[in-house]
Amino acid sequence: MQPSSVLTGWWTVRRVRDALDQSDAGSFAMIEMLRKTITRHPRIGGQGGARGQRIATPLGIKHEIVLPEGYGSSDLRSPVARVRDEVTDVFKRYYGHGMRAYLEGELADFGLGFASITWTPTGGGGAVVPVVAPWPISAVDLVEGRLMAMLADGKTEPIVPGDGRWIMIAASKHEPWTEGAIRCISEPFLSNTQARRDSDRLSEATGQNPVIGSLPAEELQGSKNEIAFRGTLEGIATGKQVVLKRDGYNVERLRSNGAEHVKIFESNFTVRHSDIAHAYLGQDGTAEKGSTGTYGAVAVLDGVRQDIVIRDCMSLSEADEQVIIPYCWYNHGRTDIAPRSCYLVPDAAAEAKAKQEREETRSARKAFHEELASFGDGLTPEIVLAVAEEHRVNCSDAMAKALAERSVVPAASKAIPMPEATSLP
Repeated sequence: MQPSSVLTGWWTVRRVRDALDQSDAGSFAMIEMLRKTITRHPRIGGQGGARGQRIATPLGIKHEIVLPEGYGSSDLRSPVARVRDEVTDVFKRYYGHGMRAYLEGELADFGLGFASITWTPTGGGGAVVPVVAPWPISAVDLVEGRLMAMLADGKTEPIVPGDGRWIMIAASKHEPWTEGAIRCISEPFLSNTQARRDSDRLSEATGQNPVIGSLPAEELQGSKNEIAFRGTLEGIATGKQVVLKRDGYNVERLRSNGAEHVKIFESNFTVRHSDIAHAYLGQDGTAEKGSTGTYGAVAVLDGVRQDIVIRDCMSLSEADEQVIIPYCWYNHGRTDIAPRSCYLVPDAAAEAKAKQEREETRSARKAFHEELASFGDGLTPEIVLAVAEEHRVNCSDAMAKALAERSVVPAASKAIPMPEATSLP
């Protein structure tokens, strides 16, 4: 029996926990099926969801293939620099943006991801180039502490990152499969989905008003009337309009205290949304409480907490070099000239400060020019310099003179007669 795409159908709390337990033990087939179900939701998958935001952020950061350590700008025309340029071209043509997006998605979901590499000669004595393909995590098992790939012929092969056969991206060196977002959001997401269902049915599970129905004493259990009455109650529970046609069929709606049922459901929805955002982005878009008891904005980069972005970029860089180093060995017979993959992560705090400074400068210049305009023809270079100092705007003597002269309107242009309106014959 295969799981349904509807989370509340095949997936139950027990099955979700079974998937998590199997993942902890190093068997990932069930949790990958769970991922396929959960990421169909628009708040998680797609470009607008938390997962899409997490994947897009590291991929939007400037990436470069740089010279290896020990080589500087004086070596730009050396053989090492030519290898760097060669690897840069290979990355664009054979590795691609899509493979990085796949690996980043696996890293975000599971804390672990894999790809296989096959090496193909370009012909005519050219270079041997990599062909990289995704390797599903469901085809990987942890056997006696070693990650083993399950091949199509039934055999297994150890996964050794950097051996030229495999790429492995990992959130950490020790049990990275415990750090993925799917294990953090599976039960909250299931709870949220069930809360929506229960709310639609006015269930007690979210504090809604239960509907109680009673049959006449002479009505038999399982009769047509009893079955029809059950259908009527279900219609009431889902908010439909129904009509009771027979006497003796009573319906009572037990009321909860005040409007608490609405608060309960809204609180449940908000908490679950926050759980999902925290698992993928490290924050939910609001302020977080600091150790001092005050609230301060979290340092974020495109909505993702900066420490997560840095860790993801470091993991992507390590995965990139699992292609670069074998490439240099196969084509040049050495690895000491292998260039490095570098993601230039901007400083979120510095970016925010620079943005604020730009906005302040723009506002000061606007106020500066507005005050100059108020002087009209009486503007002089001395006034321009005084106003510039007041608004802390850099202004040279030459600029002050030019601004003063620009404010003087030539006499000939002050009163230009407008042509009289004429009517067509």
